Amino acid sequence: MVSNLKDEGSRGYSWRLQAPINPRNNLWEIKTFREPHVCINQTPRKDHKQLTSAIVGGLIIDMVRADLCVKPVILIEAVKLKVGYTISYWKAWHAKQHAFRFLFGGWREAYNLLPELMAAIVSTNPGTLYQFKTGAPNNHGEL
Repeated sequence: MVSNLKDEGSRGYSWRLQAPINPRNNLWEIKTFREPHVCINQTPRKDHKQLTSAIVGGLIIDMVRADLCVKPVILIEAVKLKVGYTISYWKAWHAKQHAFRFLFGGWREAYNLLPELMAAIVSTNPGTLYQFKTGAPNNHGEL
């Protein structure tokens, strides 16, 4: 494959690329690339690629501790004020899940604490009865 691009118009870029198929692995292999392509991204990122949901979870942990039902939209604005980046709704939701894990541990830890919780409920509410039932998980991993 040989690709030529010439634009003498407003952008003024020009480049040539040669990429034959390599017979050993059947993949395109760039052999020649002349005149570097210097177009810039016209829509800069609002998010930072190293601002992961785990890092955001650490930033918002105090907000989640204060209000366990805080909405991701509120978290997005808080992160924007703290670090100057606008994160996605998805990242805010996942960051909240990370904050929950930082605060309370994962579901396995919570499950292991269940007998202790039930004993505390019985001690403060005389006459309370409870029974644990376990079984094999279904096809979706649910009990």
